[in-house]
Amino acid sequence: MSRNNRAISPVIATVIILAVTVAVSIAVLSYITGIWGATAGGKPILHFMPDSYINVSDRDFANRPAPSLHLHVANKGIDATIEKIVVKNVEIRLFYLLDHDTSLKTAYRETRGAMTRIVPSGSDAWIIADLSGFNPVPGTVYTIEVYTKNGDVYKVPVVAKG
Repeated sequence: MSRNNRAISPVIATVIILAVTVAVSIAVLSYITGIWGATAGGKPILHFMPDSYINVSDRDFANRPAPSLHLHVANKGIDATIEKIVVKNVEIRLFYLLDHDTSLKTAYRETRGAMTRIVPSGSDAWIIADLSGFNPVPGTVYTIEVYTKNGDVYKVPVVAKG
């Protein structure tokens, strides 16, 4: 009894094995670096842009000095909830989010009586904070601490401009 045993050539088998190995390696590397990890149960990945600044010359409704913080942020991970901002050991809870078109973002949500701010996944936004009572010096670099709901703390160097 004769059998017709045919198999693929060793060269084709080697090419298939290498292709599968490369595909799996790319998938693992992408997950580790956060390309897919952030969208698959990951965490917020906030990037603060270098055009962030403190405006020393802003004034309030009564024409009193009222400096303001302008943080430009891009979120590359899942939705990020900003809990608070700290400037020179002073906690700032009054701030707003503006989307990339600079229209007021209505991303406020009530959570047990505390207002939280959300930077959606994949978005580019500005965080604007009132710094009344703080007297920044033009040209000085201040370290701003941004706290997120999941416990991350971002330390952002920002220059005061007047």
